[in-house]
Amino acid sequence: MKFIKKLFWILFIFIAIDATAMLVLPQVIPTDKIAAAAKEQVLQLTGRDLDFSSVNFVFWPNIGVELKQVTFSNPNWAGEKHMVSLGKVDVALELMPLLQRHIVVKRFILNEPVINLEIGEDGRRNWDFMNNISTADKAPAKPGTASASAMPEGFDLQFGDIKISKGKLNFADTQKKTSFGAEDIDVEAKLPDLKSALQLDGSLTYRKKRVSLSLTVEKPLEFSQGKTSPGRFSLKTDDLAAK
Repeated sequence: MKFIKKLFWILFIFIAIDATAMLVLPQVIPTDKIAAAAKEQVLQLTGRDLDFSSVNFVFWPNIGVELKQVTFSNPNWAGEKHMVSLGKVDVALELMPLLQRHIVVKRFILNEPVINLEIGEDGRRNWDFMNNISTADKAPAKPGTASASAMPEGFDLQFGDIKISKGKLNFADTQKKTSFGAEDIDVEAKLPDLKSALQLDGSLTYRKKRVSLSLTVEKPLEFSQGKTSPGRFSLKTDDLAAK
């Protein structure tokens, strides 16, 4: 379940990149400066560094960004240098709804992601971004401004295709000295909006066995904020099935 919560953060990070591009578009700023502004936006939201080898922005008929060889840094105490690395990210927002303060994510695709989740010896979690943001940045936001945990005032959010292909997940708990990993992760998610149920279907390889899974989260927004939510979960392998 921790993995699902982190997917929300990853999604919002790349939506922030698209939103940054939209804000600077009227100024006709070159692509390299748009990319620099996007990296700065991610740093402000998370306290982490985002890097990529190439970027391609599209502004019509949808506003989108394609990043290749992407890395998202870990805190300095973590064992791995990067929390996330990806072969390619493809994100597209519908342009016309955005002008009317409706964020419609037409496409959100992660290719070959490697996600490293870690709990440190002192209990710190590498997915807790607020511990890596300066005290000044943690101050309460002024009315009408965006924060790292909320959408800008007056905006709503809707989703189209959400896919992860050929992924890998590593989890390590230094406190308990436990770890596990999964690979060949393929996931498709349906989430019409944050008030609708999240439906996730996919498969992965765990301990050399192929696992199929299905997950429903009735209240995804509350769940992403650390609250409880009704839901359903099923898992199936060649040896067993569980719900």
